[in-house]
Parts: sequence; C-alpha cells; structure tokens
Amino acid sequence: MADHKKQALRVDITRALSTVRARAKAERESRVAGASRTLSVDELAGDYDFARLLVTTLDGKSRPITQKDLDVFRRNAAALGRKFKGGITARQVIDTTIPAIRARSNAQIHTAAPIKLVGSDLQVVTNAGPDSGHSRHFVTFGLLNMPAAVASPKRPIDMARFVSGGPITLECDCEDFRFRLRYIATIGKFVHGRPEPAYPRFTNPRLVYACGCKHVLRACHNLDSGLFRGFIATAIDRQRKTLNERTAVIASKRDTREHDDRAARSAKVIRTTEERIVNAAKRGGKVVAAVTAAAEKLAKKQAAKAKRSAAGALKATEQTMQKLLAQRAITPEAYAQVMKALKSSEVKG
Repeated sequence: MADHKKQALRVDITRALSTVRARAKAERESRVAGASRTLSVDELAGDYDFARLLVTTLDGKSRPITQKDLDVFRRNAAALGRKFKGGITARQVIDTTIPAIRARSNAQIHTAAPIKLVGSDLQVVTNAGPDSGHSRHFVTFGLLNMPAAVASPKRPIDMARFVSGGPITLECDCEDFRFRLRYIATIGKFVHGRPEPAYPRFTNPRLVYACGCKHVLRACHNLDSGLFRGFIATAIDRQRKTLNERTAVIASKRDTREHDDRAARSAKVIRTTEERIVNAAKRGGKVVAAVTAAAEKLAKKQAAKAKRSAAGALKATEQTMQKLLAQRAITPEAYAQVMKALKSSEVKG
C-alpha cells in the first residue's frame, strides 16, 4: 500500500516513461483477452444473446442483464453523447465531475507534474492513493490547441495559456478510469488513446457522471499552473525551432523533485468554477470589512489626536494669559473674560 501523505514522488524519469509504455501494453492485452466478458456495441444495439448471462449492477446488486437493461443502457449512452461536441477543457473536467471524486482527489492526490511532451501528447505523473498497489499513476493529455500554438507568431509563454486552457483529450492508467470512465470519455469524444466501445454494465451501468478519476482531476487542476505552462512553452519553442512536431521535451529529475517537494507541503484544493466564485466573494467581503475597520480605527485615532491637540492649545493659551496677568500686562477683568471664552469653546468642542 502506497503512503500518499506528504510524499514526494522522487521520479526516475526514464523508469517512469518505461512504466507508462508497459502499463499501456498490459492494458491493451488485458482488454483483448477479456473481450468475451464485455458488452459490445452490436450487443448494445440489440444483437445480444441472453444465454451469455452477462451481469449488471444497474439496481445496486449483481444480476443477469435483461432486455429492459439494454434499453436503459442505450438511453444513457445517447444522453451522454449529446452532452459533448469533442474535446473538453480542464476546467470543464473539474466542474462536471461528481463531488465525491473531487473530495478523494483533494484528500489523497497531492502531486501532478509533467514528465514528457511530444507533439501534442503530454504525460503527467501523480502520486497514488492510500489503497493503491502502485506508488504513482500516469495521466496523458492530448493538447488539441498545440499545433495552432506552434504556428502562431505570438510568444511561446503567451500561447502556453492558450494551450493549457483549451480543449484536451485525456486518459489515466488507473483501474477507476479503465473500468468506469473510459467509456464515458469515449462517448463524450474526449478519450485519449484507446477508445472503449464496451458499455460498463457492471462497474458503472448508470454512467455516473464523471469526466476524470482523482488523478486526472489533480492533473487538470495543475495544468494551468506556472510549472505546466512553462513546460508547454518550452515545447512550443523547440517545435518551432526544429520544425518537427515530434520533438520531445522531457522533465529533469531535479525539476520534478522540486515540484513534488512544494506540492507535498501545500497541495491546493481543487474547486469548481462556482466554488471559486463563492470563495472570491467571501474573500472580497473580508477585504471590505477589513478596510472598513481600518478606516474607522484611523478616524478614531485622528479624532483623539485632534482632541489632544485642542486641549494642549487651550492649556498653552491659559498659561500665556496667566503670565500676562502676573506681569500686569492685562487687567484681572480682561483675564477673566478671556478665560470664560476659552472655557465656553472647550465645552462646545
């Protein structure tokens, strides 16, 4: 079991890239070997032999598939397909994923760093959750705006934001994405790599709406960070100079380690756009309250200072009048009249 708490990944880049390839190959081979246990596109369309006795958990418990189930599966798939036009932004992934997955990502996945970008394919490494048999997982993004960014005359760093905030395709090598979400990504036209035609009749029969697993969410959250934009800008610059879209940018072990150390200390909370707006409003309200309180405090301080200044001036005038009276420069009557006027002004103030 991987210890995910405040753990830096200490990624060996060469070994990580080798692991990505090995896991992708194993996933394809496993998919082919298990084809007989999946519900194919033709079967979903109606060509299903009920003697196969495939099971579903549509009602919350395992049981054989019925014709009514196939009707529900078709409606679910059609409804999901209408939601997407192709590609999805990182912000949309976060906004449309159910709260339970965001909560798990915030609690368990603290790091996500780019390790390789070749062409439009960006590979990202994340830490694994506490119940995983792995120490890390790998997310791959297809950056659909990358070719346009390379062809643009604008500065690479300016185009990096255009790329990171633009449409993407995605996949993760974890079991959650493989068995529950790859079909959703396929129907939604934002899957990266192998499309999944088999309906998740057992693992996600209701197509519980989520565009990404907890590893994808952390990677999407970090995609708009300075680290990722700098990585993308470097790739844009190199592809322009080499005139080769397959020029690879590979992270250094030092860069990845420094990112992991910072992320392990302070992973930012993943929030939806609505939550970010609410938090910004709260912060704005706190700022207004703080400024108001500071202004009131300053006004009271200035009023007290003015009061002290007026009292000091009154006392100085009184002392001057006393000296004049002692020197017989004024009469006692004049002194009394002036002092009466001063006392009167003090009361009014």
